[in-house]
Amino acid sequence: MVKNLDLGKQALIFFRLKALDIATFITNKQGLLDEKKVASFATDFALNGSIPIEHLFFFDTFIKERLKSVKKKHQEISSILLKFNSVPLSSASTNKIRQTLFMDQGAKITASDVRRAVVSMLFMPLRQNVGSCFATAPAILVQKILPAQMLMDIHEMLYKGRLSRNCVSGTFTAPMCNFGLEEKICAEHHPLLRAWEYTLATFSDFKHEFYRYNLYNSLGLSYEEEGGLGHFIYKWLQEIFQKQQKKIDSFSEEVGEVRAKIDMMQALLSQADSSDKARRLLKQLEAYLQQKTFLEHEEGKKIAYERKLSTLYIYLKDQYLHLFKNYFQEVYHPYLSFKKEEKAIYEDSLAGFMLLYKGGSMEPSLWTLIDKEQEFTKCLKDFLLATLPVVKNGYAWEEGEAVMDRLIVELSFYIESKAFMAFAKKRAQEEGPFEKLPWVYCSGGSMQSLLMAYFNKEEELAHEKRVVESPLLLLTFFIDTLKEMPPLQTKAFEKDSAFPMLASSPTHAFSLLPGLEKFRQGWEDGGLTYTWIRDEIITPGEKFYQSQKFSKEESLFLLEELMKKLGLEKAKHLKPLFPPIVPLLLWTEIVFAFAQQNKLHSITKLEVASFLKSSLPLFDIEQDQHKLQRPLKFLPSTRFIRAETLFRSACSSLEREKMVGFLESKELLAPPGIIVGDTNWPLWFFSFLYNPLSGRLELWRTDNLGLFGYPMEDWNMYMAPGSTAPWILYVDIRQYSFPGMGIGEAIKV
Repeated sequence: MVKNLDLGKQALIFFRLKALDIATFITNKQGLLDEKKVASFATDFALNGSIPIEHLFFFDTFIKERLKSVKKKHQEISSILLKFNSVPLSSASTNKIRQTLFMDQGAKITASDVRRAVVSMLFMPLRQNVGSCFATAPAILVQKILPAQMLMDIHEMLYKGRLSRNCVSGTFTAPMCNFGLEEKICAEHHPLLRAWEYTLATFSDFKHEFYRYNLYNSLGLSYEEEGGLGHFIYKWLQEIFQKQQKKIDSFSEEVGEVRAKIDMMQALLSQADSSDKARRLLKQLEAYLQQKTFLEHEEGKKIAYERKLSTLYIYLKDQYLHLFKNYFQEVYHPYLSFKKEEKAIYEDSLAGFMLLYKGGSMEPSLWTLIDKEQEFTKCLKDFLLATLPVVKNGYAWEEGEAVMDRLIVELSFYIESKAFMAFAKKRAQEEGPFEKLPWVYCSGGSMQSLLMAYFNKEEELAHEKRVVESPLLLLTFFIDTLKEMPPLQTKAFEKDSAFPMLASSPTHAFSLLPGLEKFRQGWEDGGLTYTWIRDEIITPGEKFYQSQKFSKEESLFLLEELMKKLGLEKAKHLKPLFPPIVPLLLWTEIVFAFAQQNKLHSITKLEVASFLKSSLPLFDIEQDQHKLQRPLKFLPSTRFIRAETLFRSACSSLEREKMVGFLESKELLAPPGIIVGDTNWPLWFFSFLYNPLSGRLELWRTDNLGLFGYPMEDWNMYMAPGSTAPWILYVDIRQYSFPGMGIGEAIKV
């Protein structure tokens, strides 16, 4: 799992409480924003600096940004809050409001409580919890640049139980996600914010055509798929058709016989030698003619019946392709898991989707989530019976109604059979490499699909993609792409350093942050991108780590600190032999040899690289007092001090940004590298750093100052020769909006 995840949970719990405190402070008795309190709280917060809780400064930047944003968009947000003028009728909605406000189940709530819970959504950092990065990244973007839209979304969800968008093929509706939230929601999650994020996730697998559904693949509506519903219908109709063909053939034979008799009667009549004989033959001829007319009429009816029957399969298939989409929907389920092993949040994690039966109702509370085989067959049978009148009325064939009645009865029996279920499960599993069932499947999710559906786009959002063979080329791709963007769009990054640009690795959706100071310097530089990266990141890192040399005592101290960090205190009596002067590279070689010899498997390159990044430079209190000066009074009483200890001790009393600037100006911290994006994960941001162990520029996950972190070694395959999967940047930030919105409205430039 991600290191320091517990720290991330602590921070999220704190900020959930903080979000509610802020919402309570800046709203009046009616739950509406108090403009004076918003202004004063934002000012006070900015003046007071960091939140005075140790280790929980990772998210304070977010709170400051939110307060500024709410102050700026006060009128827009206030007008939407007025719409929350009553308590929702749905128990699912009221339960989420109570959970958000830490109220007991069943406690009475008011419209003011509803508004307060909704306002707290603005101040809760949204971080990815399960395999939903394709939804988390866009949700963070909407929360940041379109907060009013987020409130409109939550209004529709609370009062109507759904989130809907109009698209080319009609209205797409995602029911408010309730699946497992009440049982699985933890203290670090904001119930309303999490429900909104998971509801958005359903848009990621939005499909216009039913043939793209997992359900379509499972049913087998083509007559060629033996065992499927299409094959059963076709075969059943074919049997009736063949019986009908035999009847037509029989009538044709009778008609032929009667025609022969008519011909014979006509011949005899022409040769009749008396009026009596002619009269008798004429009566017989009339009888044959009447019989011929009756038989031809019946034959015509049988032929018409046959023709209607011959096109019934095509008609039924077309009807069900349309009706299935109206009665069934595939929705995101956040707690659906196909893999038993626990995976780190930064590893590729598939998203779960389940089948929902709407039963022809527009009311989401009446929809049925299908999670069992019995429920699947029951809903399919119910669908066939419910849609039978529509199917019969659309074909305009009175005689065929009885045929369709019998067909649906036979089809219902077949749906309950073991043969059909075996076929459906097999067909579901054949579509793609992931585990699937007819009513449940997993998918990587598509941020492109989500953005198109959510923002009502008819075409894909503009994007640049590139396969890269090294982290250096990846950073070059990011910077060069930004250099090519028009100034009208890059102004958004200049005015707001936290303005996001959506992006994705081969396995993960995240946000670039081009407005961050160091990153912005890179794409504003007019020279060669590689030269800038070399001079600003690689060379300073090389010089710094090559200059690191330790005494024997310092070497042992570093090793002891590493073992303490990894929980290896029991092995602290084991000590390798260090020479009097130990360059960093030699120190790492001795440590790895020592770890291998003593089977200390937790001492890995990943852990050592992380440790060195946060620990160096190392200070000797006796020799380095002149360097430390101002921070000295905050330090513990030990001879050797790691850079991390220096930073944490100082930040317990000073604003972290000011302290980082001070420490870097005194060269008391390692070169910072460059932070380029928000991972969506608790605590972590994406940074490019020089790794002293590999001697190369690498992609890391770090805190939001780039001081602590880990190399993204699990992603090395996507930044290596032979990689085929592209990295993608959604470059037109004007498209992060709805049709009709101008760029000024969309990005607030």
